[in-house]
Amino acid sequence: YLSCAVCKEIGMTAEQNMQSLTLAAFFHDITLTSDDIAKVQLESERDFQRLGIQEQQEALTHGDQAVELMNQIEGISKESLIIVSQHHEQYDGSGFPRGVDYRKISPLSAIFNVCHELCLYIYESGTDDQHIGELIHSMEERYQRGNYKSAVQALKAIFTSRAQHNQIAS
Repeated sequence: YLSCAVCKEIGMTAEQNMQSLTLAAFFHDITLTSDDIAKVQLESERDFQRLGIQEQQEALTHGDQAVELMNQIEGISKESLIIVSQHHEQYDGSGFPRGVDYRKISPLSAIFNVCHELCLYIYESGTDDQHIGELIHSMEERYQRGNYKSAVQALKAIFTSRAQHNQIAS
């Protein structure tokens, strides 16, 4: 839902974009066997280091395994497959499985990744407007170029509007 809202905010309103993001959201972690593995975003995280060798391998390969599964379903868009394969790639190239940076990450993957980061934060920390604002500000500082920058600017607009709505409602 959030990635589709970002697409609308930046004018990428084609139905195919929304479908690709929605399918990617459903399938990106489908091959994982535990919530602990699903929380891992980087190999360098403490959560990754705490996993056993087999679980680490599962974390590192689950995107490609999900793509293999999706390839068996007729009608899945190529863009959905790209989003799923890139959902652990990072802006600076420190992600996995290929270690590509923002210049090689598709526009929809960048949107998905930024929204995924925010959703994980909300899951762990809650929906307090101030904390979400602080995270978005932090993302603005880290994501200075390309599609990541556009996605963060859209998130900022969405959540600024949400915070204003909440103040009016109070």
